Amino acid sequence: MARNRFHDEEDDYRDGTRSRKSTNPALIIGLVLGGLLVVLVVCAGLAMFAFWAAPSPAPPQNAPVIDTGTTKQVYTREAFATLVVGKTKDEVRKILGQPESTNGGAGSESWRYLQVTTDPVTGKADHSTTLWFDAHGRVERVSFP
Repeated sequence: MARNRFHDEEDDYRDGTRSRKSTNPALIIGLVLGGLLVVLVVCAGLAMFAFWAAPSPAPPQNAPVIDTGTTKQVYTREAFATLVVGKTKDEVRKILGQPESTNGGAGSESWRYLQVTTDPVTGKADHSTTLWFDAHGRVERVSFP
């Protein structure tokens, strides 16, 4: 049989298969949204890990006495306790002045001073500090908020 040199390759392209149908749009949208969700979850996980692994800030290193520019001094809690524990009421008045308030009587008296100590964690002034006196009129303990 004679070959037609112009149409010899024509049968190679006609194999009888059907043309491909288009992909369902809902499937494409679902795959894209699923991929975005996976990326979002991975990024959120990395952000949470970075936040968890980050070192916490060190508390501020305060000097034992902080001068606020007024006659009233602000002390660290440790320095304040060292300063007043064991002192008599008169000695405390000379150091700190008159208390903001007093409670109780002989044997169970307490004095409260406002903003004379600093919180070691935040570095901010404590709202109040309470001195507790024993039966002999000496400071036996100090409490902070």
